[in-house]
Amino acid sequence: MHSKMKAGATRLILSLAFLGVTAVAARATDLNLSSWVDSVKVSGDLRLRYDELHYRQNGIDRNRERYRLRLGLELPMTNGLTFKTRFASGATPTGSQTSRNADMGRLSSPDNFYIDQAYLQWQPISLVKVTGGRMANPLWALYSSNIIWDDNYTPEGSAENLEQLVGPVKLFANGLQMVVSEDKKTNRDQFLFTEQVGAEVALPLESRLRLAYANHNWVNVSSNGVTSSPTNIGASQTNFGEGTTQDGNRRYGGASTGGLLNHFRVNELTAQLSFWVLKLPVALQGTYIRNDGAIEQFSPKYNTGFQHGVIVGKASAKNTWEAAYFVKNVAADATISSVADGDFGDNGGTNRKGRIYWFAYNPLDYLQLKVTFFQTRLRDTNAAFAYSQGVPTITGGTTSGNPKDVNRLFADVSVKF
Repeated sequence: MHSKMKAGATRLILSLAFLGVTAVAARATDLNLSSWVDSVKVSGDLRLRYDELHYRQNGIDRNRERYRLRLGLELPMTNGLTFKTRFASGATPTGSQTSRNADMGRLSSPDNFYIDQAYLQWQPISLVKVTGGRMANPLWALYSSNIIWDDNYTPEGSAENLEQLVGPVKLFANGLQMVVSEDKKTNRDQFLFTEQVGAEVALPLESRLRLAYANHNWVNVSSNGVTSSPTNIGASQTNFGEGTTQDGNRRYGGASTGGLLNHFRVNELTAQLSFWVLKLPVALQGTYIRNDGAIEQFSPKYNTGFQHGVIVGKASAKNTWEAAYFVKNVAADATISSVADGDFGDNGGTNRKGRIYWFAYNPLDYLQLKVTFFQTRLRDTNAAFAYSQGVPTITGGTTSGNPKDVNRLFADVSVKF
């Protein structure tokens, strides 16, 4: 009943947002067309990437040349309303929710260009924003946050952002109501409801501490109870129609197309301490997650994860640089694998552990050179499953010499405009 009420609330929010935005947009007809066009902001970037994967078990290397092209438009309208859209390259033929890379190959056959973002944002006052559509991630997120969200992920639905300065403390609250998938075979459409609250406080010596807590409640993404012979399996028990089903989550039969075995109510704690050392900016980041929706019969639950590290410097302007080091350890069912970092390992997702290093340098304001190295291992097992009295357990395999133990190297050249 609680899930149905939340699903109904999401439909109501989306409907009201659409009607409100339509009403405001109607008032924009009195704009002078030429001045409106002059106010359009155009931005974009192109990244060329060499991507090498080394499978430690058999010594096989995989080498790819890839590119990512993104082109964005921002159209201020009236009464605080803004339309934003972005187009991006991606995998052929269906695209991927966690990647905008296009592989060079196929004898130079043409690649696809997708709608990456398309949303309306209303900001009636400086402290409040309301967004609807396919949007940039509306939550406060760091690099360490990609244990849950890939940097390329653009959720669809509605969002709200509130920020208020109270003395020396900046308080903020963010909400996301995401449409995950429709299940036409049952009354179990899938949604995500996220609430995030946080604060930032200024500290001595121009340092800052920013903290946030979020709860990500995925509704109807697994069956009601786990059985050895699940029946009435609709979209919610297979996948969500995503472009890429990433590794990690435990599923019926262990197959990537099998239904999710677990429920997901993910708690997230994220923090960043930023300060200066010898005129260099330094950021210490950390994210810890725990899936409190994990079914009690599972032993072990494999429901926690963390990512933490440090970034020294900031490669943004001409002749600036940065270096970083991060440690990641995320269990199989700590979060939904198909929206998590798609670069950590050969297929991203969860059930991985390892380290991340990068160095970036900007010879010009708009040009960046960057090298990133990932050391990854499968965290728990080889993802084989068996049933014991209707309860799934992991069987067989070890983390030693697993075919999913992968080293990965990126060499990037990026330009922004």
